[in-house]
Amino acid sequence: MLFKHLQSLAPTDPQRRRLLQQGLTLSGVVASGLSLHGCGADRGTSGALGASLGKIGDLLPPDENKVALPPGFRSRIIARTGEVVAGSNYTWHVDPDGGATFPTSDGGWIYVSNSEETPGGVGALRFDKDANIVDAYSICANTRNNCAGGPTPWGTWITCEESEGGYAIECDPYGELEQRELPAMGRYNHEAVAIDPLHQTAFLTEDRGDGGFYKCVPSQYPDFATGELYIAEVIDDQLPGPSKVIWNKVDDPSANTFELINPLNPSQRLVTERNPTRQQTSYTPFNGGEGIWYFQGIIYFSTKGDSRIWAYDTVNETVELVYDLATQTVTEGEVPPLFEVDNVTVSGSGDVIVAEDRGDLRLVVIAPDRSLKTLVKVHHSGSELTGPAFSPDGRFLYFSSQRGDNDEGGITYEITLPANLVTPVAI
Repeated sequence: MLFKHLQSLAPTDPQRRRLLQQGLTLSGVVASGLSLHGCGADRGTSGALGASLGKIGDLLPPDENKVALPPGFRSRIIARTGEVVAGSNYTWHVDPDGGATFPTSDGGWIYVSNSEETPGGVGALRFDKDANIVDAYSICANTRNNCAGGPTPWGTWITCEESEGGYAIECDPYGELEQRELPAMGRYNHEAVAIDPLHQTAFLTEDRGDGGFYKCVPSQYPDFATGELYIAEVIDDQLPGPSKVIWNKVDDPSANTFELINPLNPSQRLVTERNPTRQQTSYTPFNGGEGIWYFQGIIYFSTKGDSRIWAYDTVNETVELVYDLATQTVTEGEVPPLFEVDNVTVSGSGDVIVAEDRGDLRLVVIAPDRSLKTLVKVHHSGSELTGPAFSPDGRFLYFSSQRGDNDEGGITYEITLPANLVTPVAI
C-alpha cells in the first residue's frame, strides 16, 4: 500500500511528509483555480499566473538562444544533453521529454524531465526560491522510452513507457522513494497520465493510431498498484460538441505479447500472444494519444495523428473538441496555427499550452475562449518541443527541444514571464 510506501520517508522533512500524505485524503478536494502543479503546497503566499496568455503580444525575432518570444519574456538554457548540470554531478539525459514541477519546503521547486530512450529514465533539476539550480539527479532508471507522464496531487511523478507492454511507473521528484511499477494502469504504449483528485481516478493516453483513452480506478486511492482499468467508448457522437462517453472494463490490464528465448539456443523463440488492452472490449480509437492534463474537472488531452485537442468533462462524462486541424482554413504555403500536437499543460488561468512534435516547433496557447496565440517558437530543425510546465509560483515556464538544433542534443529551457502576468495569491 502507498501509505506504507510513504512511511519510508526520512523524518527530517516533516513538511515533505505532510505534502505526500495529503494524497491519502485528497478525495474531497476540488482543484478550485489550481492546476496539479500547485496542489498540496503549504507555502503561504506565492505567485500564480493571473492574466490569460491569450493576450500576449506577437513574437519578436529569435534571441541569442534561437528562441522567439513575445515582448517582456526572456529565455535561458538550463541544461544540455551530455553536459553536467551546474551545481551537480548529474549529466543531463538524452531526448528530454515530458515534465512537471513540484514545490519544495524552502520556497523553491523541482522540474522533472523524462528521457525518451532505452534505457531511459527521469532526471530532476532542483531550484531555490530565486530560480538558481542547486542540484540535479536521477529519480528513475533502467526503463524504456519514457515519453510523457503526469504529476500526482501527493507530490510524485508518474512516468510512462511508450513501448509495447510498457508500464506507468511512479517515482519521487525529491529523490527519497524508490520507483515502482503501477500494473493496474495496464501494459501498452503509454504516453501520459492525469489524476482527477475529486473522482480518485487516473486518465491515460495511448500513443497508437488505434490507441485507447483509458481510466484507472485504484483499489484504495491513491495507490494505483492495484485497481481496475477501463477504456472509453463514445456512444453519442455529437462532435465537435459534447458527446457521451461510457467506460468498458478491460479484463486483463497486463495483456502483452511476450517473446521467450531459449538461452541454450538463442534462435529458438516462443512468442505468446495475449489480447491487447484496446482489443478486449468495445472502444473508440483515438488517433495517437499524447499529452494529458487535469484542470478544474476537465481532462485535456491531445491526439497527434489528427492534430486534435480534446476536453473530457469528468462530471458529465462527455468529450468534445477544443481544437481540430481539419476545420482550420489554411492557404497554400501557410503554416497552420497548430499541428502535430504533443505534450500539454494548463496554466493557473486556464490556458491550455500545447507543444508541437516537429510541426513549427512552437508552444501554442489555447485561451479559455478557444482563441490561439503562439507563446514560443524555437528556430531549430529536426527536433520537437516537449515537457512544458510552469513553476509552482507561475513565474517561469520550462520545456525542452528534444534533439536540439540539427540533432545535436537536447536542450532544456527556462522562460521568465513578465511580472504583470503573475499575480500573488495564497496557495
